[in-house]
Amino acid sequence: MGRTGGGLATGVCAALASIILSLTLVEFGLRAVGIDHLPTLWANELGTGYAVSGNGIYRFDPSLNMVRMRPHYARKMFFNGYHWHHETDWMGFRNPLDRDRVDVALVGDSMIYGHGLEEPQTVRSHLERLLNRPVANLGIQSAAMDYEYEIIKHDAVRLNPRYLFVFFLNNDITDVEGRLSNSEMRRFLELPEDDHTTRYFDLKPDRRHEDGDFSICDFYVVRTGLLFKHLLTRWIFDYQAPRLHQGRPTGAASALKPAQRPALPVAMPRTPSVPDRLAWMTQPPFEGDPRMQLAMQFHLYAILKARNFAERQGMRMIYVFISVPLPYDSLYERSIADYCRTNGIEFFSLRPALDEAQRAGKQVYLPRDGHFSDEGTAVAAQAIADRFHLREPAAWPSAGPVGLPALYSKDRR
Repeated sequence: MGRTGGGLATGVCAALASIILSLTLVEFGLRAVGIDHLPTLWANELGTGYAVSGNGIYRFDPSLNMVRMRPHYARKMFFNGYHWHHETDWMGFRNPLDRDRVDVALVGDSMIYGHGLEEPQTVRSHLERLLNRPVANLGIQSAAMDYEYEIIKHDAVRLNPRYLFVFFLNNDITDVEGRLSNSEMRRFLELPEDDHTTRYFDLKPDRRHEDGDFSICDFYVVRTGLLFKHLLTRWIFDYQAPRLHQGRPTGAASALKPAQRPALPVAMPRTPSVPDRLAWMTQPPFEGDPRMQLAMQFHLYAILKARNFAERQGMRMIYVFISVPLPYDSLYERSIADYCRTNGIEFFSLRPALDEAQRAGKQVYLPRDGHFSDEGTAVAAQAIADRFHLREPAAWPSAGPVGLPALYSKDRR
């Protein structure tokens, strides 16, 4: 009996050692091959730094109900075949210098952050060179008005910019819908326009365990396993569920619009409007989807509240539309522009400038990716500088001499 038990234990230990050795060899093999030689989906999973644990660039901030980039953190990034260097300032944004004041702040998502680009190729960098004035990049991936409103209140105000540009991208409404519950969005719509302190979101767990610089998910073999698990689960859901559950909604449509979504009463914006200004509700992707309607109303009201806060802090806020070749883009542009006109909010669309650049043969979006290219960020910066005459002294009354101010008194780490 003892000999049998000892043999079994020896066999188990040998099997475990063999598994560990095999996984170690696979880990080294994947790193030796390099992610550039792997299929895009697999390479993205291994090379991405878009994670909230381990060596990922994010950490969750429950006080702001948002994922933020780690301050003074640097690492190499990869996605869709593009490599770039990521490095953040004292606030956790992609700026090359620590500053305590700027003349212009840019609040947006990955298009403003500079996904796929080196820092000198970002909108921030191009605009700063054009103006010879300090410009701050307050962009973070997947930001929409829920994140941007908090960034304006928490970060932009600390830099005291004269101009505050807030950017829209096609997926902003679905980002809001994916992050906020119905009750959170409703509570936000019920807040007075000038109330910038009342919390509308539910407090989420404080994930302090993610503060370390290492996670088991940093291993390539673990990420590969998680990817294959995800693909298998999706395959089972998309192709096997129809056979197992005849008549039930299946596939991507049911994943995006689960059956448990209740029909919601439409909470009208608390701002002046007339019925024809709500025509977007009767068109895709909002028609028949009360939750998307609620997310759009949240988005519009957040623009109004952000403008109110900016004005109180002496910042001139302009809402900027980034056009992209995606469905519903024209509807978003018309609806948001109309809302801004109705409520006296400055609105500027980059569509004419980007369209003209493309007709001239410029590649304004990254191939195989869709984010701004270096040419695209240069076009955007030029269009903003020209439209608001930012290179003219009249744009900066009582601003003092042109030039970059002293650095913020913190050492980069």
